[in-house]
Amino acid sequence: MLPYSLDVLFSIVADLNASHWYAVLACLAVGGVVLAATVSPSARPLDRFSGYVLGVAWIAVGGLFYGVHLAPFFFAAPWFQWVFIAQGALLAVFALGPAAELRRDVGVTARVGRALMLYGLVGVPLVDLLLGSGWPAFRVVGLSPEPTVVVTCGWLLTRRPGTLVPVLAFVPLLAGGTAGFAAVALAWWPDWGVALAAAAAFAGSVVSVVRHAPR
Repeated sequence: MLPYSLDVLFSIVADLNASHWYAVLACLAVGGVVLAATVSPSARPLDRFSGYVLGVAWIAVGGLFYGVHLAPFFFAAPWFQWVFIAQGALLAVFALGPAAELRRDVGVTARVGRALMLYGLVGVPLVDLLLGSGWPAFRVVGLSPEPTVVVTCGWLLTRRPGTLVPVLAFVPLLAGGTAGFAAVALAWWPDWGVALAAAAAFAGSVVSVVRHAPR
């Protein structure tokens, strides 16, 4: 159902990580800062920075993973490339918006969001290392789509309810659906977690908007 196998996918990821090892370290470090910014009350100025970082991550995945490394193996890679770049631009515009739009949420939704961010940042690479092809074939936020989608979904759940949040969660929902399809096509069940994270982020953002709508 896909023109490449799971082994080919992990070989692509391994080549990407080996040729951009410095970016792997930088992505993990910056991802940790973005996660910490959702917890620390003194890190509020980093909320806008977090939006920029996630925007750059989506653009990097679109241009590097889809545009360069996957393109020779997948005819639809250029389409994914531009969708990811467009989502990155939307996140950057969101970060440029009024400060009120970037306010952090509190409560169960925010805690779920932080858990998803932690899973995307650490869980996805660990699962790849333990169940996949091993070092260096592990997917990292900012370089591979799946952890980038999960971290973004978690981050969106930490934002205060607003009409822009479901809009920003729509492309991750589509990307999560694609990950679910790939989970079946490649027989790689861990990627069902990406699909569930995307569905949770979109549903949670819509429910939050409805619950907080003026009556």
